[in-house]
Amino acid sequence: QEKVVEMGMAEGIKLLKASLQSKNVLTSVFIKKDI
Repeated sequence: QEKVVEMGMAEGIKLLKASLQSKNVLTSVFIKKDI
């Protein structure tokens, strides 16, 4: 299933940071708030 998610600059930076640190990038960015 495909979904479109809107995000701001802060979420984009968290996504980039998480992609370098974790294999569960989307979970890290959108569920965990400690990144």
